[in-house]
Amino acid sequence: MLELQNISKKYEGFLLEGINLQVATGEFLALLGPSGCGKSTLLKIMAGLITDFQGELLIKKRKLREIPVKERRISMVFQEALLFPHLNVAENVAFGLKMQGVAKKLRMQKAADYLELLELPGYGARAVDTLSGGQKQRVALARALVMEPEILLLDEPLSALDFNLRQNLQGVLKKLHRQKKLTTIFVTHDREEAFYLADRIGILEAGRLKQLGTAAAMLAQPQSAFVASFLGERNILAGDFLAGGLFRSREFSLPTSFTKTGAGYLLIPNQAISITQKAKNSAGEKTGEIVDHYIRNGLYHWELLVEGERLTYRNSQLLGDWGLGEQVGVQLDPHQVLYLAE
Repeated sequence: MLELQNISKKYEGFLLEGINLQVATGEFLALLGPSGCGKSTLLKIMAGLITDFQGELLIKKRKLREIPVKERRISMVFQEALLFPHLNVAENVAFGLKMQGVAKKLRMQKAADYLELLELPGYGARAVDTLSGGQKQRVALARALVMEPEILLLDEPLSALDFNLRQNLQGVLKKLHRQKKLTTIFVTHDREEAFYLADRIGILEAGRLKQLGTAAAMLAQPQSAFVASFLGERNILAGDFLAGGLFRSREFSLPTSFTKTGAGYLLIPNQAISITQKAKNSAGEKTGEIVDHYIRNGLYHWELLVEGERLTYRNSQLLGDWGLGEQVGVQLDPHQVLYLAE
């Protein structure tokens, strides 16, 4: 459906470089990465808002540059709703249809249909300045959808909303995608949002696509230290892999099955860690000191100082009433640790 071939765009001090990507018809793809990594630039290239780029963008095997704007059937929703203040809700939704010469009765009926789809029935006559932030974004989404696009581009449309409203609209987007099977590309810097919404995720760093795949595949095998860190992994240790598979970082060491030698990164995922109330000095057990503990995202977190390295362990249950400075036993499963590049 949509194919990007070696897309590059240079600004002063920034380079979007060599992006190759295929998006299947009906797929929901999230572009994930920190601010300034090139996500929005890439989306604007797909929308045809940026034309001076290198490479080719193909829609159904046709070059975007050769498709007249009115034939592209691409709609885009921005971070701000950008509604017309002098038009009511229905007139905002129907504006694109009016520009196409669609008769008033038909375009108003279509606007009403899409407002109902976006859970805003009966809102057509309202002034836009009476709407909440979430309602405005739904109107903007209805305005995009009423044009019946083949590709929907979403540039962080939920980022300015509060937590509860954002979650609510995520549910609306997911339901909408299931109903319409519309090819959707969604830009965000929120990994949980990307995990919830997308079929696949592309992670960008400094203008380059670092990894592309499902959330499950990325969590199971991140391809670099940056990707692992951005996906929320905390226990990434820089050190050296020695002959025989031993990893060493300052005072910390752990046997592994890796054959690589030299400098690298070791990821110790949460499932590779277990802690007990007291160190038993058993084979392979290390001693950890509790240096912090807190609750985040509904999980209990313990920060452990283990042989000079700080590790984070998470669990849905409170395992013990451990105070700061208390020592616990730490088991690290060498069969579940991962080698990371970069």
